[in-house]
Amino acid sequence: MEAADRANANEAREADAVRVAEPEQHQDDETDSNAEDDENEEEEEEEEEEEEPIPTPDDEGIIEYTYPRDFVGRRRLGRRWQDVVQRRYFRLIIDPACIDIPYAKFQNCKYLIEIVYPEGKDSKLLRIGEDAFADCHNLQRMNPFPDGLIELGVCTFVGCSNLQGRITIPQSIRFVCESCFALCKSIASVVFESSTATTIVVELEDDIFWHCEELRSVRLPQNLTVIPSYCFHGCRSLINVPIPGTVQTIKLRAFAHCLALRAVDLPESVIAIEGRAYRGCSNVVSVTIRSSTNAVQLGRNVFGDCPSLSTIKLYPWHFPKFFEAMNEDASFIYKFFHQYHHQILDEEAELGMVTRQHRNGRRRRMQRPPQKKQRLQG
Repeated sequence: MEAADRANANEAREADAVRVAEPEQHQDDETDSNAEDDENEEEEEEEEEEEEPIPTPDDEGIIEYTYPRDFVGRRRLGRRWQDVVQRRYFRLIIDPACIDIPYAKFQNCKYLIEIVYPEGKDSKLLRIGEDAFADCHNLQRMNPFPDGLIELGVCTFVGCSNLQGRITIPQSIRFVCESCFALCKSIASVVFESSTATTIVVELEDDIFWHCEELRSVRLPQNLTVIPSYCFHGCRSLINVPIPGTVQTIKLRAFAHCLALRAVDLPESVIAIEGRAYRGCSNVVSVTIRSSTNAVQLGRNVFGDCPSLSTIKLYPWHFPKFFEAMNEDASFIYKFFHQYHHQILDEEAELGMVTRQHRNGRRRRMQRPPQKKQRLQG
């Protein structure tokens, strides 16, 4: 009997425990339900925001703000754009008296659709700082930068994927910093205005136009000496980039994966082409290297993965360097060695030697400068 009573008592306690636990489980279910409702409401609000149509700069009734006047505040750098704009699409007008647009001032501003810089010589703008307009995904248009601008900072317009049309950079520019226009996938052309000053050299840093996929033509600045690494990497629509006669070096992967590029014509000034500079340019048909100096340097795999390449024009003494640079690509070596072997194996053409019949019947060699007598081969 005692054992049966203990068993009954245990069963009763377990039943009580279950009954006590049931309200807690119900409370947890209610909490989870409320959390799910809150998440659903947030998702619905986000969907409503995404569905709002994005205006174009030509639409009527676009709100305008002037920088820095409308962004003056107690903070050292003024009011944040989030405090001024309040979720309204707007056009930003840069006041002629503005000297500098500071670091990250409008970064991630999805409501900015147009920038209007002052025209003529009234502008005092000298610098647009790092990340100033980075990731403004709905920025669609801006007029030419004002004359007098000296510096475009690091990542100034990076990720402005809807910025369209032509980018005009004034002759006063001295520095265009790293990744300035990277991932601006919709810009069509870039023009560096010509400068009358022959002693001024524009300094371009790496990745400036990285993956600008709709970029078709570029006019580079005068007196440019270096095309930096990854400058046009992934610009798959690029077809026209005349290389100025002052450029000496084309750096690592500068034009890699420019799929629309069909011809590479390098002026006499170019003496160094670094590794993979034109790798993956699958539609390049011809390459011309016009320098005759023995100082020409070719980096590793400089024209790798260029299956359409069929014509190479250069001085014959450059072929050994060319094949050494491409020694990782067996198909390239096979293709062009058989095409140009008569030039490659001709020691006299390679070394710039000529022969003359001696009066005693022997042939002797006389050396003369190849750059004066040889022609571009190919």
